[in-house]
Amino acid sequence: MITSNLNYSRQILTAQNSAISPLNSVATKSTDLNFDSALAAKENSSSIYTNFTKFGFKADDKGFLEPDFNQAAGIPKAVKIHVKTLEQISQYANKTNSGYSPVEAMSKAWNFFSKLVRNQEYLSGERLLGKDDLKTMPISYNSTGSILGDLISVQYGLDESIAASQANQISPMTNDELDNGYTAVNFSGLARNYSNEYFDSAKKIKDDNKTTMGDAFGDEPSHQVSIAQMFAHFIRTDTFEWDYDGNRTQRVKAYYDFLKSGKSIQDFLGADRLANLRAEYTKEVSLEKMDLANKMFDEFLESLNKLNREFYQKHQALIDNYDFTKTFEKKAKVEFPIGRSLNLNI
Repeated sequence: MITSNLNYSRQILTAQNSAISPLNSVATKSTDLNFDSALAAKENSSSIYTNFTKFGFKADDKGFLEPDFNQAAGIPKAVKIHVKTLEQISQYANKTNSGYSPVEAMSKAWNFFSKLVRNQEYLSGERLLGKDDLKTMPISYNSTGSILGDLISVQYGLDESIAASQANQISPMTNDELDNGYTAVNFSGLARNYSNEYFDSAKKIKDDNKTTMGDAFGDEPSHQVSIAQMFAHFIRTDTFEWDYDGNRTQRVKAYYDFLKSGKSIQDFLGADRLANLRAEYTKEVSLEKMDLANKMFDEFLESLNKLNREFYQKHQALIDNYDFTKTFEKKAKVEFPIGRSLNLNI
């Protein structure tokens, strides 16, 4: 009994202490409940949150978790978290051997997501986001390879996003041995287009989320989207589409080691692999244009070397000193809170 209470206290403290960035201060402030609001949440919880989950928290009939979960994870109470989203981040935490409990992993993911959102008022979850709001969202970012790790840079402009994407051409060139942590943010991809195409951005988020959550968010207008939906979509895509095998952090670490070595991409590939890539690049080129094709291939390699040197120069202090072991540092697993029933089928 004493151990369970201590574990629950540690769970809440761990989630709150993980909000180390000023960008996360909004999230932390929003979850500081006084006695009256905590009592109100409890009364609300007992009235509509009647379904037990395997995570030890109750959910309503749509699958949204009770306010107690938000409080434990340091997420504003108005941001609805679906049990399927908790399942996804829990699976990801296990797949990456992070050692984080489901609550800890969700807290880390929320803090990471919060740093991407330029307008911190959106994080309260108090209002829906439309065309003008979507325009403020990032196009892409670079990380240490995991949303349970650290954010390195954010690209809000198209040109800087394209440059960041081009730098990560080193990933296909090395057969995914190296990765600079570039990730396109799906929730803003169409937000900068003309006419009414911003609706498509919201529609894609909703359509993707329906595949796992059904119509749980069905009460939102078609042309607007909540920060809760965007966060759920972020978890879904950035854990399973961008880190398909759970080893992306290792590939980013290999990339950092490559940058610190001072080697060129040619040095890394070696003569045989480079020759094979050149042959693949020029195989459709006619004989009379072969010299031009080889020149273009060499220019591409030099351009890639230049982009990666610039990336290293910009982030050298972090790259030289980053401790990747902290991403996967084993932590004491947090047990389920005392008095909560478990149903492993939910």
